[in-house]
Amino acid sequence: MVTHMGQSPANHVTLKGTPRADARDNLEFFRIEADGFRATAPFTIPAGKVLVVTDVGWIPVQGNPGQFKTFQISIATVAMSNPPNTVFESTITLDNSGVGGINVEMTSGFVVSSKGIIYVKAHVVNAGTDNEVYDQVILRGYLTEES
Repeated sequence: MVTHMGQSPANHVTLKGTPRADARDNLEFFRIEADGFRATAPFTIPAGKVLVVTDVGWIPVQGNPGQFKTFQISIATVAMSNPPNTVFESTITLDNSGVGGINVEMTSGFVVSSKGIIYVKAHVVNAGTDNEVYDQVILRGYLTEES
């Protein structure tokens, strides 16, 4: 059986971003299983596979009404030996209550290999205070063979 994306259901991936427990300033992503359980270990792309990210949902922390919020996803090497390269960007305007969010369904998406990681900045420092950037980040896509 294949899904509307031409993939086996076992290849579909839903990832939820969580601030890292260590000092690195990017989100860790955990797979949400089909039974609703969250994996206990951060998601890694298996060797020989790539992750095709097709949908991105994000909700920033509350801000000022009418404020613009921009969300970026980059790809970096696993060792973070090179600067991350931006592969996705989305901007929203917060509503009259200072809240907002969006789910973006991409036409082509982007691909991440097992030698790369998805990099999303988790915090910003404003006037000496460390502020979380996102209330929620969800990535959806599927795993497929690298070649």
